[in-house]
Parts: sequence; structure tokens; C-alpha cells
Amino acid sequence: MLDDLLSAVGALTELSIEDVLKGNGARAECHEYSVIFRRQAEECRERGEATHANAWALLQELTSMMFHPGDKSQPFGPMAEWGDRRTMIPSDLRGELADAVHGFALQIQDPELRARLMDVVWEANRNHTAAEAAVPAYMESARNLFDPDNWVHCAERYERALALATMLKQADLRTAIEAEIEEAVLRLNGQDTLFLTIKLVSLLLVSRAGDTESLAVLSDNAANIALDEGRFEQARRHLENLMVCCRRLKDTEGERGAKARIAESFEIQGVMHAEAGEDLAAVPWLEMAHATYRETPRMREKAEEVYALLREAQQRAADSMEVLETGPIDVTEQVEAARAAVSGFDFQHALLRLLTIIRPVDFDEAQQAAAEGLKKFVWRRLASGVTMDRDGRTIAHHTPMSIGEAGDDEAELWEQVVRDVSLVIQFRGQAVIQPAMEQMALEHAATFRDLDGIVGNSLLVPPGHEEPFARGLLAGLRGDMVQALSELVPQFENGLRYLLYTRDVQTSSMDKMHVQDVRMMGGILSLGKLEEILGSADIVKEMKVLFTDDHGIKLRDRLSHGLMSSSDFYTGGAYYAWWLICRLCFGPVLRAQARAADD
Repeated sequence: MLDDLLSAVGALTELSIEDVLKGNGARAECHEYSVIFRRQAEECRERGEATHANAWALLQELTSMMFHPGDKSQPFGPMAEWGDRRTMIPSDLRGELADAVHGFALQIQDPELRARLMDVVWEANRNHTAAEAAVPAYMESARNLFDPDNWVHCAERYERALALATMLKQADLRTAIEAEIEEAVLRLNGQDTLFLTIKLVSLLLVSRAGDTESLAVLSDNAANIALDEGRFEQARRHLENLMVCCRRLKDTEGERGAKARIAESFEIQGVMHAEAGEDLAAVPWLEMAHATYRETPRMREKAEEVYALLREAQQRAADSMEVLETGPIDVTEQVEAARAAVSGFDFQHALLRLLTIIRPVDFDEAQQAAAEGLKKFVWRRLASGVTMDRDGRTIAHHTPMSIGEAGDDEAELWEQVVRDVSLVIQFRGQAVIQPAMEQMALEHAATFRDLDGIVGNSLLVPPGHEEPFARGLLAGLRGDMVQALSELVPQFENGLRYLLYTRDVQTSSMDKMHVQDVRMMGGILSLGKLEEILGSADIVKEMKVLFTDDHGIKLRDRLSHGLMSSSDFYTGGAYYAWWLICRLCFGPVLRAQARAADD
């Protein structure tokens, strides 16, 4: 393999590279060069010129690497990856091969190609001579690519030149680069409509270079122009640069004013959408306006004003939403099976069968199904989303798929698992658990006496709490889910604390004022010791979906804060919550009593 690559490098001198580039009229940028080089390689293969084809293919690999000038540790990444394979990166050239590329690069006059080859050699072999040659080549290429309407390539080359000069610790070279960037900024004078001025000013500020006062004035003027023209994103970026300038100048009021103008730009966008009847589009802008005003000194009153606008937009957005419905699902078979499972038995036996009528969710299977769904339907991963309650309030943000950078794939997958499992829980609650509960109500008029020996023997029922647990259990069996959940959910939360306490796990903490608070359910479910005590990680995850996760049913918080309407107590999730609490609290007791009776 090495011999083939060395042969390809040796053949590079036989190619009319710069004539080919000029003849194709390509924009002087490596990505376009790579397309030309690939075409040349294909033509050589068609003519049977294998050595030259390999040489052109090597050039194509070198110029098609993904360029990340802001990443000092890995400025070049593979153009493509599949399975355990990928395209070339600089480390593939280490040693003799990189030296050969360096020798060839010395002959190249085109600044863009010369900069790329020298930089790759530097990354491969840490060849200081190559890095020193790459800097002026990048600068010349940046001048050639200077175009406010196609600003990215120019800015990237200035950024990389500055990074190399910094790594080489050549102060004079770095000063010269900074001076040229500042001259380019002054030449633009904030009149460009995209992001070139913004990026170049940012580079100067990061390097602590340039005349800060001049940069502040320029950023201020550019922000005003952008706001007048409705280019809100550019205006905010200019204002962010202005904030940095003010911070350097110790101008606290100027920094506060710039942040307030950023908040105002969000507000203007939100109001524009709302006035156009686009309330759903207005919501995120008003949310950002509210958050930014809150972070700005002396802007709390304005934040509250914007929050009122936000709530109005959210409520109108919720009212305008349409219900998406699927076709009817026939669950007759599941309902009949559930009723039959508890019918014809004495009370305790029927209750045990109810509490074991289904198995808890298998989260390994759920995670695998969610992963396959995300892979199959990539489109739904590309944009972020939110979960809203019935009043239009945002109660959760969805994690979008990251493109071109490391993302939080684990969080994205968990959120999808929670959404999927929530649907499963709703189905099970209505198709299985509710019919079985109704059948028991028909056959048994349960009383407190029927619960003697059950409630008091549960490890999750603290002494003195037997009555509210029994009332919650009986209310569910009698069909009064409002009382059942109102009694059981808070008692169950405390029951989990009691279970942990009996296993020497602390369930309280002390704040700086020496006030001791107990852990709420979210904190309880995050304790790894709970999984160990219950003997199942799936049970804990199921409780998170049911009671606390923002992307799930979140029944605990909705119940505790009075956000559940009457109908909410009779959903599949509500029936499932009653069933899961009773299963965990009373299922072990009933199974032990059944075994004792059999013995």
C-alpha cells in the first residue's frame, strides 16, 4: 500500500496540474479542485493510464478532506465514513509519504493547493517548514477568495493562517495576519449583508487584536444597518461582537445596551410573526426574547411584558392546532382476555392476577425499536421540536440530530424511547388494565377488611400510612380514579423514600441555610441504589416515563400542581400509573400470601 502511494506521489510531477485548473476555470477552492481531480483520474483510467490515475486520485483525496479551521486538534476530517472505513486524513500520510508530498508541494504555485498540501504535511509530520509555507499561501488564497457574498472560504483561510502562526509562536507573522484582517474589516465597513465582517471581527477579538474602540463603533453601525434591513441574525451577531468590545473597554452600560438590543431583535421577530397570524412561528422568538431580557440587568419588567405576549401567542397557537387521528384500532380481543384473566376468582387471587396481568416494558427492546425508527425516518431528526401542553406552554425541547459535529445521540435516543413507551403505556392502560379493573368491580365489592394483611405488610408503606394507601387502592377498584391517584401518587413517592431509608440510603439534603429538604420523585428515581433494591432497571425507567420525564406522561408533576383535568384521570396513562403503583406496593405481598396458602 505504501509503495503504491509513494508511486502516486512520484507521478504527481508528471501531471499538468495548474494548467488543468486554469483550463477548467474553477473557483480557487479545494472542494472544486477535488471534483476536477476526480474527473481527471476517471479519464486516465479509461485510457489505461493507471499510474497517472492513482496520482490524480491521491490529489482528489488530499483536497476533499473536510476542513475545520476552528478545530486546532483536528482541522482535517474524512470526507466520508462508512462502517469501519473512511477516506483519507493527514495521519494516513505520516512519515515518508508526508515527506514526499512536501517535496511535491514546494513546486506548486497555486496558493490554495499549496496551502492545503503544506498544512496536511504539517498535521502529518509536524513539519515546521511546511507550516511556515502554508501561512502565506493561506493568506494569498484568502485574498483571492475575498467575496462578501461567498464569505466562508475567505474567512476560513484567514482563521487557519492565524491558528498556524499562533502554534508556530511567530509573533511578527501573527501581527501581520491580524493587520491584514483588520484592514479587510475596515474595507468592508459593515456594509456586507452576510457574515464576513462578523467572522473577521470575531477572529480579531479572539486574538485580542485590532483597535477595540473602532471595532465597537463598526459593529454598532453594522448592527443598526442589519436591523433596518430586517437581517436579524446578522444584527445579533454584530451585537455579540459589540458586547465583547464593551467588555474589553469596561463599558458595562454599553454591554448591557447591546444585550438588550439582541433581546429586542428577538421580540421584533416574534411580534412580526404573531401579527401575520403565525403564532406557532412567533413562540420560539418570543421565548428567546424573554430569556435574553431576563438575563439583562434592569430588564425584568420588559421580560414580564414579553412573557405576556408569549403566553398569548402560545394560547392562540394551541387553539389553532388540529387533531391528527389514526383509524380505529380493534382491541376487542385484548379487552376480553383482560376480563377473563381476573374473572371467577376470589378477591385476593383476582387482585394478584390483575397486578401481574402484563409484564413491565422491556426497555432494551424499546431502545432497539426507537433506534431503528430514528434510522429509518431521518427527516424527523433534522429539526428540533418541542412538547407543548394543552395551554400551549413549552414543557420540553427535543434534541435534534447533530450534523458535522459530535451530538448527544444518547439523549436523542432516550427522548424517542420515552415517546414510544408513553404510547405503549396509554394503550396497555386502556386496552388491558381498565377492562380488568372494571371486571373486578363487577364481581367484588371490596372493603377495607379485604385489604387486611396486604397494605400493612408492604415494604413501600411506612407505618401510619396504611389508610391512604388502602383508600387509593380501593378507589381505583371502585372506578374513582381522581381519588385513587390523588391518594396514591404522593404516598407512593414517600413510600420510595421510606424504602430507600430502610436500606440506609439518604433521601434528604441540607442547603446553605441548614434547611433540610427531602428528595422529590425525580431525584429519587435518579438514585442507582433504587434499581438495585427493586432488582430491575426497567421498572425505574418505566416510573420515569410515567411520573417525571419531560418527554413522557409526567403524571406526578401534573397531579401535584393541579394541572390534570377530570378527564386526565381516566386516560390509559392514569390507569397504568395506578396499576404500577399497586403492583410494586402490594404485588410482592400477594405473591407471598399465595405461596403460603399453597404450602
